[in-house]
Amino acid sequence: MGAPSELRRRMFTVDEYYRIAETGIFAEDGRIDLVEGELIEMPPIGPDHAHVHALLDRSFQKQLDDSIVVYTQCSFALPPRSSLLPDLLLCPDSVLGARRPLGAGDALLVVEVADTALRYDRRTKLGIYARQGIPEYWTVDVGRQRVLVHREPEAGGYRVTQVAGKAGRVSSQRLPNVGIDVSKIFPESPSE
Repeated sequence: MGAPSELRRRMFTVDEYYRIAETGIFAEDGRIDLVEGELIEMPPIGPDHAHVHALLDRSFQKQLDDSIVVYTQCSFALPPRSSLLPDLLLCPDSVLGARRPLGAGDALLVVEVADTALRYDRRTKLGIYARQGIPEYWTVDVGRQRVLVHREPEAGGYRVTQVAGKAGRVSSQRLPNVGIDVSKIFPESPSE
């Protein structure tokens, strides 16, 4: 008998990921990211995550005119081997009706709400977004009630990171009329 052959992982491309999704193999309510070719099942969205997401979405919708559209938890193709589901993705309205997945060139601002997947959002997703040239990426840290604003992408991450605590305010560099008061997006604790 010969030596056993080495086992190899099967890495997927963005196109293959979308073809797999079209078959219905993923649960309808499942959240599956394609990360550097691997399928990653995301944890379910908890109540604090959902609350913060809804408040952010409402805040953005109130501030934006018809030239910007907010997508929530939609497929975001980052070829060749990543497709993520950002919580909020702000794009120019020119992408409406496009018969293709949204991509890096469409993004003005990407926002991830992070509770159980904070480490993943701050490391893995941040690295992918930076390498793809996403101009501005916000990580909303539910546990510590703060927002990390990442700007000026470079190969390994972002050159500029600003942190705004619960008493702070953050504004978008690409969308100067868009900002949030951090205290208004976090659920109140029972003792407050």
